[in-house]
Amino acid sequence: MKIKHILCSAAIAAMAFSAPAAAVTQTATMNITANSIAVVSVSATDLNFGDMILGGSIARASSTITVNATNTAAYTVAIDAGQNGGGAGSRAMASGTDRLGYRLYTDTGATTFWGDGTAATGPAPAVAGTGNGADQVLTVFGETNTASTALGSFSDTITVTVAY
Repeated sequence: MKIKHILCSAAIAAMAFSAPAAAVTQTATMNITANSIAVVSVSATDLNFGDMILGGSIARASSTITVNATNTAAYTVAIDAGQNGGGAGSRAMASGTDRLGYRLYTDTGATTFWGDGTAATGPAPAVAGTGNGADQVLTVFGETNTASTALGSFSDTITVTVAY
């Protein structure tokens, strides 16, 4: 019995100190990807010239466009020619068949038309900006001349487009 016990102990000891069997391995690769995208929102307030006296002088008003763009996202804000006009310098509000011309500017001095950057608006430039993750308020300055306008309630609709 002692011999069996010795042989059994020797076998266990040999197994404990023997080299492990070579393991078979397989490898694979894994791509890690992500897309960083800009998120932009835009809103605009109405521009209202209010009550104007027929044959009066130039009327001015302003409104705002608010852009919220992801930090460092470059964008441009374009304003089209509207439903009744032919370009940034000849936008018009309508009352039936009567027209009342108006212009939109990027500055208080009314020197730079605000357009869409194409020949359709003059070619008046779009306004460029860079997002900072917070609301950025841009002022739109409007001007109209009532010297030769018929009586009526005039309106137009323009589209503000943010490209990024």
